[in-house]
Amino acid sequence: MMDEVVTGYYPFTRYGSGIVLLDQSDELIQWTDTVPALGGYFPAHSFEGGSHRFKHMEQALRLIREHVKG
Repeated sequence: MMDEVVTGYYPFTRYGSGIVLLDQSDELIQWTDTVPALGGYFPAHSFEGGSHRFKHMEQALRLIREHVKG
């Protein structure tokens, strides 16, 4: 099922820039699948624990600021 969902997405990995922030305890999307899929295109960071709602925004703010500054 996951492969069908991923292949249905617009090919954003070739168009744009961004940062990937993941919680390792996401109950819907496995971070271990996402990092190899997107890590070659965008900086990818994962945080221990959390959930699909992403519980680590405070910890991620430094990474976001660094990414925006370039």
